[in-house]
Amino acid sequence: SGPATMLAAVVASAALSWAPTLLAPHHAPSPHTRHAPVTALAAKAKRKGGKKSPAAGGGGGVAEELHKLDLRVGRVLKVERHSEADSLYVEEVDLGEPTGPRRVVSGLVKYMTAEALLGRRVVLLANTKPSKLKGVESQAMLLCAFAADGSAVELVEPPPGAPLGERVVFDGHDAPPEKQLNPRKKLWDRLQPEMNTAPDGTARFQQLPFSTPHGPCKCASIAGGAIK
Repeated sequence: SGPATMLAAVVASAALSWAPTLLAPHHAPSPHTRHAPVTALAAKAKRKGGKKSPAAGGGGGVAEELHKLDLRVGRVLKVERHSEADSLYVEEVDLGEPTGPRRVVSGLVKYMTAEALLGRRVVLLANTKPSKLKGVESQAMLLCAFAADGSAVELVEPPPGAPLGERVVFDGHDAPPEKQLNPRKKLWDRLQPEMNTAPDGTARFQQLPFSTPHGPCKCASIAGGAIK
């Protein structure tokens, strides 16, 4: 009975040593397996550059392109009627550039006299691609406020003290502008519907004023108008 007793003891010992393994749940993951999917997702997000979703505040629609506009302070030096179009003025506007004044063609004949325009300080979109209007090249766009009912048009004017050539920007959107806007992308056409005047005549994009270090740009009296 000695050998038999010893054999039984060995079998019992082996069974006890295997019991934890047999009773352990086969689906229980190890700590490394449990965290592996999270680590993989983090690595994938890092490879993508950590881009923010719009819900996280990373998206701003067309407003994110505001800085591409190069709005400048200028002064009208000369005004003439366009020889080929009764509704157009041809102006020379000083933007403080070493290259001299720019030629600007504006459809303002039916809204103001040449005398009312001459000598005025204005705001211009200065990085439009030069284009010809009735054979005359226009090298910038002069901005005006238009009443909602079409009854009045007024110049958007920079604040006193703003020097010629000073850039007009929007709060939070003052990165360097594009050298020249691509007309195919129609950036101004996409931004312009949100250009408006506040109750006090301040020119704005949505709620953001046209700003300079000397103050905001305004029109004389039009409230709730459109900037064009």
